[in-house]
Amino acid sequence: MNPLLRFLAVALVLAAAGLAALAYYLARNPAPTPAPQVAQVKQEPAPERPIETVPVVVASRDLKAGDVLSASSLKVAQWPQAPADAYASAGPLLDKVLRFDLHEGQPLNSFLLAKGLSSYLDAEQRAVDIPVAAAADWRSIRPGDLVDIFFTLSKGGEVGITQSRLLMARVRLLAYGARSLDRPVVSGDEDKQAKAPTSAIVAVPQEQVNTLLLASSKGVLQLVLRSVQDASVPDQDLFPDRVPVLSARSDLGEEDRLRLQDPANLAFAGESLGDLAGAAPVAAPASPLDRGPSGTRRSGATVQVIRGNLSSTQPY
Repeated sequence: MNPLLRFLAVALVLAAAGLAALAYYLARNPAPTPAPQVAQVKQEPAPERPIETVPVVVASRDLKAGDVLSASSLKVAQWPQAPADAYASAGPLLDKVLRFDLHEGQPLNSFLLAKGLSSYLDAEQRAVDIPVAAAADWRSIRPGDLVDIFFTLSKGGEVGITQSRLLMARVRLLAYGARSLDRPVVSGDEDKQAKAPTSAIVAVPQEQVNTLLLASSKGVLQLVLRSVQDASVPDQDLFPDRVPVLSARSDLGEEDRLRLQDPANLAFAGESLGDLAGAAPVAAPASPLDRGPSGTRRSGATVQVIRGNLSSTQPY
């Protein structure tokens, strides 16, 4: 064979062997698969959610009790939530008078405003100005407190015995001396008042006004401070009904008789001092529990008093 051809044959055999070896190597060691290319998407920042607020009227500067509110003393601030009884605009507050000192930024509400005493009355209540005995702890009694009213009657005329008892319980005090719910509370005013107040204004149901006026005109009234948590009151159903001054007409129907219990009708019917005052004990049964203050026994005898179509039983 031609030497050249032999060389070419050998070269081809060697090349084939090399390719076979390369193919075997690649089959045993495959090339790593390249990771897929992920397109990078630029994310825009989420828009900020606006905070919901409500308008609240606050003091634009420090204010004093007795100041008259004006546009310059008020401003509207944005709060996340409105306080109870707050104002959303300054209009209703203009020309109102402050009862208490107020710091800049504090919200306004109706409690901070001076207003007429009638606005503190419930339906069918009346504000009654009464003389009261000087109380030793008068500095502890403030307008807005709940008090019990005790009264003392001296023997004489329509009153058979000197007596002292609870007249009204849980009465709201509207004013006491110079202090009142409708006046500014100025720091230091209490120190200027050296004497205990001798007058008060109280809120009572309309049908009890007569009782209060009778007791204040013929006896001595004393205010006794009580806890707001004490809801106890006398059970008047345990005692005889007091007979009004004016008797109802005898020809009234059932519906009209029910109307006699309306507060206005009870107030119009009136009340007498003799009926308001307790009766004097004169004797007693044998039981020692029923003896009078002096040790005398009560007889237990009674007499029926008839006024028009109303009647009551009184001891004698």
